[in-house]
Amino acid sequence: MNSFLVIFKHYTKRSWMDIIGPLMFTLMPIGIIVFNILGNSDAEMENGYNIVATGASAVMLIAFQFFCGQMLLHYFMKDFRSDMRFRLQSTPVSSSKFILGAVLASWVFSVMQGLIIIIITALFFNVYWANPFILALIFLIVSIMSQLLAALTALLSSKYSTATAITFIYCFGFMILSGVMIGSLGDNAVMRFFETHGTPLSLAWRGIHYSGFILDDMNQAWLNISILAIITAVLAVAVLIVARRRRSV
Repeated sequence: MNSFLVIFKHYTKRSWMDIIGPLMFTLMPIGIIVFNILGNSDAEMENGYNIVATGASAVMLIAFQFFCGQMLLHYFMKDFRSDMRFRLQSTPVSSSKFILGAVLASWVFSVMQGLIIIIITALFFNVYWANPFILALIFLIVSIMSQLLAALTALLSSKYSTATAITFIYCFGFMILSGVMIGSLGDNAVMRFFETHGTPLSLAWRGIHYSGFILDDMNQAWLNISILAIITAVLAVAVLIVARRRRSV
């Protein structure tokens, strides 16, 4: 069997066999959405949709895509920063192929996790997901971006604790700077930039926001999608360059 498929199947199986991952990255965001709904029981309804649930669901869907990268980071650090790396070095498989197989497997898991959130919130929480094409495009771009960020962090970090700290910093940093976690940090040009275009979470939220989610301005939606796509492409190139310059992962 093709070595890439073997690697892909291996990491896919690990993602779904590790029960903590599916529970944490699926039940936790749904729980936070429910908490928001219960805390705003008198939330305004518009055209049959719950406004609070709609806003919370969009934020949790995107934010937890970045947290999903923690699973890939854990696998990389466990496999390639331990004695296991000596066995992997002896295989006739390039580090780039290992990384690609693992990233795509983790991406599939991340996408499935997000789809569960979308389906459950749409069916039971009266959430309006607006333009399905724009939602799917943003969702898929952010999902692969999160995995590439995790892969790059693992490649550049020698310690698991350091890599984990970095991922938590950028995950919570995106939420804080975009204003979705604790609200606006100030009314000035710098903070407005972070809240609109300064983080991937800001870009993704605005892309959904302008696709009919709250406002209808497809030019703005496509602008944010384009920036997200460029960032993702740059990350992909960076991961490949770093991987190829290393003798092993």
